[in-house]
Amino acid sequence: MPEIRGWVHIRQLSIPDASVGIYPRESRARQPILVDVSVFYAMTEATTHDRIGGTVDYDHIAALGREITLARHYPLIESLACILAEKVLASFSVDEVRIQVHKPDALPDATASVELTLKR
Repeated sequence: MPEIRGWVHIRQLSIPDASVGIYPRESRARQPILVDVSVFYAMTEATTHDRIGGTVDYDHIAALGREITLARHYPLIESLACILAEKVLASFSVDEVRIQVHKPDALPDATASVELTLKR
């Protein structure tokens, strides 16, 4: 049987009280961010045997996202995305992780965001 590989996505993990930004007003007041996490891995066991041990537990990834985001102030959402990607790659048996961090209140009429990918 060929190896089955695929993506698991967590979309719009809402963290309403993140400390992010370079401006003085941002370091004083918390603001909402949304985080998307996508992981690519071998999912043959999960798809053929229906075993949770063969998949990536998205509850744990979401908890890790919250924990890292709330741990400290991040001047740039790029640094938050990179630290989260490194931790996901180190904590789970995945080949690739893609992180998007969205700051909906960064601009009056748009959402600012950053996306990065790390591979093993």
